Amino acid sequence: MFLRSAEPKALGAWYAKHLGVEIGDYGATFSWKDEVPKGTGMTAWNPFPMDTTYFGEGNQAAMTTVGFCTGSTRARVMGSLVQNLV
Repeated sequence: MFLRSAEPKALGAWYAKHLGVEIGDYGATFSWKDEVPKGTGMTAWNPFPMDTTYFGEGNQAAMTTVGFCTGSTRARVMGSLVQNLV
């Protein structure tokens, strides 16, 4: 999950302080494990400056790559969450 922020470093610091997320030079990663179907994976999270061109034009507030696993519950939940946030 990549998102634009007016203050990406401050947003990362907020996540670290209030949610305990360890933020590195390239954001944070979250490892996860599924029981059904069995498998493991990782989700990346990183705030970018508002003027980034890394993931589209200025009117695109966020980018997520959950589409690669469209059959999973996680993909459906994340897709719904992102749509509601944006």
